[in-house]
Parts: sequence; structure tokens; C-alpha cells
Amino acid sequence: MKKSVIACDLDDVLFDFAKPLINYSNQVLGQNIKYKDVFSYNLDEVFDCSYDKSVKIVQDFCATDTFLNLPLFPDSKNALNYLSEKYEIIFITARHGLAEELTKLQIEKNLTGLNGYSQNIFFTRQYQNKEPKIPKSEVCKNENARLIIEDNFENSQDCSSKGIPAIIFRRPWNEKYLKQKHKDIYPVKTWKQALELVEKIINF
Repeated sequence: MKKSVIACDLDDVLFDFAKPLINYSNQVLGQNIKYKDVFSYNLDEVFDCSYDKSVKIVQDFCATDTFLNLPLFPDSKNALNYLSEKYEIIFITARHGLAEELTKLQIEKNLTGLNGYSQNIFFTRQYQNKEPKIPKSEVCKNENARLIIEDNFENSQDCSSKGIPAIIFRRPWNEKYLKQKHKDIYPVKTWKQALELVEKIINF
């Protein structure tokens, strides 16, 4: 029997991305922004700079050794190992096209050996000005994903509005949206909570 598909984001879901990025941007811009102060997913608002400048900061950060060696969140690998026994895992990331090769190296370095390991990685290219952006909901629909695991509220809302439930990790930039309940959007703090919800959603 063909396995059900689960879509999973990379940054700030599997990889601890925001904290090292903030450290990098502070050095570039001479700022002292704290992780808890990242109030928006739109980094130009957080960095108080132009959109083009925020894109360049992300692109430059993604070319560093720090990016290549981003740590995994606690229990994320074990959780994916468990899920991959039952489901096909695809990765959907907002990373730009220039980061594709490094992203593949990251996945191979950190996640090779998963049961049913999948190399299906889709790039929506949010952080590359000249490339067309691809809604994550579109990728989910094309790949028949049953749900998505995210940290971005807008992506979660878009997917849920199209019949794809979203499990969303609580982060400083999405807390303001999660103060009230939203249909088919399920906030979690840990991968243990996420695993429990996956089973409930898939088997509903």
C-alpha cells in the first residue's frame, strides 16, 4: 500500500535557523536583536531594512559554514525516523534556489539513514528576488500531502484553507496569530506533541 505523504518544513521546524541568522544579521547591521524580538516572518520588518537587503542577508548567511552546520532541534530526527516508518516524508522549504546544493548536503549529513528516507526537497524560493515564488499549498496538493508541519502562520493558513491541515511550531513570529484557535491549524511546542497530532489527523 502506498504510504500517506507528510510535508515538513526545514528551518525552525527541523533546523534551528533563526538564532544563528539573527547573530549573523546583528554582525552585518550592527544591531542587537534578540531571538524573542523576532516579531514577524518578514525579516525586513525585523531588521528594519529594505526587503532587498533582508534577502541579501539571508542569501549570504546561507553561504556560510554556520548555515551548513545548523543544529537539529531536539527529538526532530527521532520523530522523523518514527514517522518515516509509516509515511512518506517530503521537505518543503522557503529557501532560495542558490541554497539547493547546501540544503541537500545538510539533509544528507543529518538525516541519511531514516527509515523510508526521502530526498524529495521542494524549494519555494521566498528569499530570491528574481525567481517565482511557489505556494507551499501548491506543492502539497501536487504531492498529495495529508498535512504539513510548519512554523509560518501564513503558510499554515494557506494550506489549511485548501484542505491540508497544518501543525505549527510556536515561535516568536507566530505567537500573535496563535492566541486564538484556527480551523485545521494545530500549535505545538515539541516534536512529541507533533507526533501525537499527526496520528490523530491522519487517522481522523
